Amino acid sequence: LPGPGGAADAPDGNSPTPASQAVPPPARERALMEFLMANEYDRKLEGLVGEFLPDRVFLHPFTVRFVDVWRSEAVQGEDRFAAFAESLDADARVWFDAVLAGAGKVQASGLGAAEILQEFVRALWADCLRRTRGDLPAGDDEEAARRRMKISMDLKRLQQVKWSAVKEMVRDWMKGED
Repeated sequence: LPGPGGAADAPDGNSPTPASQAVPPPARERALMEFLMANEYDRKLEGLVGEFLPDRVFLHPFTVRFVDVWRSEAVQGEDRFAAFAESLDADARVWFDAVLAGAGKVQASGLGAAEILQEFVRALWADCLRRTRGDLPAGDDEEAARRRMKISMDLKRLQQVKWSAVKEMVRDWMKGED
């Protein structure tokens, strides 16, 4: 576990290892960051990100920081990523450079940017719900079993409904009704 300052004890118990070396952002989060970077100043996307992708859907703290900087840049129209890049440790800088490289390779599709972001919203919320379900206590706990069943039904519905219904589901989850 990380100690003070974000360091974890090394396996030999001697010197601490920076917590950022643990794991890079998951592939889906990296793909989102690449997509956002490729659409750096799109205010319509900023509205969707702000409304439907709260910090809790992201597994990695780097993604949270990146999305916050992206939103700020999209709203204010200023290059905030230069300062962000300078603030990163070596591992996070590698992740950021990979996002920059990936943004240049974002593939065109038949979908518009808003539709692509909507699919990210679906997928990231599905990941979040799966983590929430997995964190529930196992065994004979009836409340946990009820919540697991509701989350399972929500996951299935999330993949089947149109965007208008997804928006309502996400708004409910953001109120804490997952």
